[in-house]
Amino acid sequence: MPDRGQARIAVRAAGPEPVAHGEGMAERVRASAPGGADLALDVAAPSAEVDLSNIDMVG
Repeated sequence: MPDRGQARIAVRAAGPEPVAHGEGMAERVRASAPGGADLALDVAAPSAEVDLSNIDMVG
């Protein structure tokens, strides 16, 4: 299994920009896509509570 750095490189190579999960995630998504995001996919454990409802989606 690749380490996190290798996994991020693999994800970026496919097109998406990974951002760290947790407090401030919505702000990190906005910073990585200043023109708006087509999709924000949260694949963290179901017990994690992060509000992504305030991210502007475009596309």
